[in-house]
Amino acid sequence: MKTPAYTSKHDLFIIDEIEKNPDTAQASIAQNINAAVGSIDLHIKWLFESKFIKVQRSEKRRLKYSITPKGIFRKSELIKDYIFESMTIYREIREEISSIYIFTMIKNKNFLCFL
Repeated sequence: MKTPAYTSKHDLFIIDEIEKNPDTAQASIAQNINAAVGSIDLHIKWLFESKFIKVQRSEKRRLKYSITPKGIFRKSELIKDYIFESMTIYREIREEISSIYIFTMIKNKNFLCFL
């Protein structure tokens, strides 16, 4: 199976939802992370085939998910990537605000700005 698009963010949120509630339904996961149920199904199949999660039938039509040790490691990698990406965005925005502030101060010396 091909890796789904936007894998890392969706995978992180799906693994987190499964960790919070192993008996959760795909529709519930989709609602919690604001994604389509079909997308969640695709990601769960990929996570299962990649051995990041296990799937067991708990009742007639219910599934129970569990995270494997490989899945825990994957989650830690995804968290690290998410933090790195967030810090990169933060730095870029901070630099942009600083340059706007400096430009404004040079252009209008009477301008008062609180950051």
